[in-house]
Formats: sequence, structure tokens, C-alpha cells
Amino acid sequence: MTEEEEWQAVREALREAGVDPTDVARFVNRPHPGIPGLEPEQFDARSALPVLLEWLPRVEARAVRDTLASRIRQGGKNSVSAQALLNAYRGRPSWELADAIARTMTPAEYDAIVELAADSRTGSDRQMLVDALWRVKSERARSLILELLDDPDVSRHAIYALRRAFGNDEAKRRLEPLRDHPNENVRGAVVDALRRIERTRRSRL
Repeated sequence: MTEEEEWQAVREALREAGVDPTDVARFVNRPHPGIPGLEPEQFDARSALPVLLEWLPRVEARAVRDTLASRIRQGGKNSVSAQALLNAYRGRPSWELADAIARTMTPAEYDAIVELAADSRTGSDRQMLVDALWRVKSERARSLILELLDDPDVSRHAIYALRRAFGNDEAKRRLEPLRDHPNENVRGAVVDALRRIERTRRSRL
């Protein structure tokens, strides 16, 4: 099917399930009633969840797949959702899938999160999996956070996980040696984090 045919199929499946599909692909972060294009969206993601999970492995177009993932994540933490998203990510990784996994994962998915966050072949697509590593209370996750601090694709997200998992004092100790890292992305992320840590320290004095 073409992308448009996939959208038509998904919308028809939603209608058959009693869910209005009008806003399925319309996301409004800051709704403003009365302003065209910024009215609150009306899509019922929770009621649509069974349909979204059914169609996620059936669509090929990235725009459709990532939109379904973004709607699935709105259902909150749910192992069924997380497992479906993990399967889709393993087939064709994307940032949106990783973000949806991070928002739906339960302890049952922790080992998979660590495995996929460690896979450098997926580059920046795994950023939100790295971001979520602080929630995984295992030595492997903690070690991986440290390993990824100087990975340009995910350094900023590894630093966030570092601060949450280790605390600001230990994070500062780990980051100081990277202040002059040769990679601009890593260096910038480190300098920003050290500034934030210092601001946090001053605010508590």
C-alpha cells in the first residue's frame, strides 16, 4: 500500500471501532480555542489503542508508523504497548518509536531497553532509550550510561541519565575530564551540563 492507502486503512479501522479518526495525525502542543489550526485535538488515543496496536506492525510508511507510535505512547505505561513498539523499533528504528518505548516501558522491558540503547548502529534514533536508562536499576544500565557519555549521537541524553542515576556530585566528577573533548557535540553537552549542575548547587546554598 502507498502511504495514503495506509492512512485510509487506519482511519477506516478506527471508524469501525467507534473512534473518530479526524485528528489521528494532528498534534497540538499548545491549543488555543478559536485559532484555526490550534484548536484542541479531539483524538481519543486510549479508546483507539487496540486499533493502533493492530496496525503498527502492518504499516510501512514511516510517517504513518511514527504517528501510530506517538498515539500509542499516550496510553501510558503498558507492557503490551511497549513490546509492540520494541518489535517495530527492531525492524526499523526511529526516534519517535524510541520515545514511545521510553514512555510506555515497564520493568519487563528493561533488559531490552539496555540492549537497544547500547546498539550504536542506530545512531541518534536511540536517544530516548539512552535518556531512560536512569530508570533501569541495574549495574549494566549504570555502566552503559558511563560508556555513552562521549558518544556524539547520544551524549546529551546519557548526561541526563547520568545526573538522574548518579546525582550531580558524581556527574560533575565524571564530566570534568570531558570538558575539552575533541567532538563539538560532546563538548557542548558536557559544558551545558556542568553549568546546570553549578546553578543547581548555587540555588541550594
